[in-house]
Amino acid sequence: MICECGCGRKTNIIKRNDTFSGLVKGTYRRFIVGHSTKGKTNLRPRSKVYTHKYRLIWMPEHPKSNNRGYVREHFLIVEKVLGRNLKDTEVVHHINEIRDDNRKCNLVILERKMHPTIHLRMRAYKATGDPNKRKCSFCKEWDDPENLFIKFRKPVYHNACKVEYNKMLKNRGTF
Repeated sequence: MICECGCGRKTNIIKRNDTFSGLVKGTYRRFIVGHSTKGKTNLRPRSKVYTHKYRLIWMPEHPKSNNRGYVREHFLIVEKVLGRNLKDTEVVHHINEIRDDNRKCNLVILERKMHPTIHLRMRAYKATGDPNKRKCSFCKEWDDPENLFIKFRKPVYHNACKVEYNKMLKNRGTF
């Protein structure tokens, strides 16, 4: 098989299946790796809009593009409104938590370190009506923070729950 880019060179046989890119073992490649119809390094034609968890736009020249050349659409919308690129310390938060709802009124810029806190407080508010409640990692009950042991990036728990959990672990080894 001859490379479809027009270089006239012979392509290789595919050695194993790859369902993601649609390659089938034993068939010839359409292009030599690195060749394409437009001289770009892609092996397949790209659509302009791609949706996985977020809506993605193909813009390989953008500084925030991923390794496949796509940029999250909400980044582009916020950057257009701001008139500048987002900083590395900034993230875009969807207020209604629907990832492909990219209306301007649904997007907020947050400092990267504040984003997890916003989601934590939103989960607490939805579950209890109080954004200050925290969930025990062991009994899964929501409670006031003063009744829980809270350490940064560690499980949040009632002291009694931790004692019961440790007893259970100790007894499990005696079977």
